[in-house]
Amino acid sequence: MHQLYFEDPWSMAWLWSEFVRAGPAIVALVVGFAAAVIAVQQYRVAKAKLQLDLFEERYKVFEVVHAFCNAHAKGVVESSVWDSFVEARRKSFFLFGQDIPDFCNELVRKAVDLEDHRDQVASATSRGLQPEEVSALQYQIEDMESFFRTQAYAGRAVFQRYMNFSAWHGRRPLPVRLMKFAGSVLRRWIAVQRLKLRLALKKRAELRNSIEL
Repeated sequence: MHQLYFEDPWSMAWLWSEFVRAGPAIVALVVGFAAAVIAVQQYRVAKAKLQLDLFEERYKVFEVVHAFCNAHAKGVVESSVWDSFVEARRKSFFLFGQDIPDFCNELVRKAVDLEDHRDQVASATSRGLQPEEVSALQYQIEDMESFFRTQAYAGRAVFQRYMNFSAWHGRRPLPVRLMKFAGSVLRRWIAVQRLKLRLALKKRAELRNSIEL
């Protein structure tokens, strides 16, 4: 009578064969995870560049608005200042929320009023204005110049929420979250393989016992 031979389920050869059998799945998981991490890193780099480019364009608009307010506060407004402001105002509709274009529109209305008042004072004699009318106009001019001096500095608060770098890092980096997810998937896969191994060992032991009996 021939004696049946069963390979020891704890032998290195058997364990290695089980590992080789599961090898392709492990390799596929590792390669897939590495590809996902690389893709995410590329996405983050592209997103950071886009944010930096957007910041630079927004800062250019802020500088033009700041120069516009300073020029009107000092009473020296060249045509180039107006040209730059008109261009920046047009860009603001695409670079910011509606609050920035509204802010620029308010500056335009104030600037037009200020220049009109200055023209009236400059031509007060030809217009036949009375001294008290000229004094009233000068008082309004000083008030509007004060408004522009205030906006040259306080206007930064209007732009601040669009220029805040800390808003770019609100959530945990995506690769970290991916690594945690991949780790949890790998742990579950290992748990399943251990369960399969226990079931296989149990089945072999039962089969050996039945043959020996």
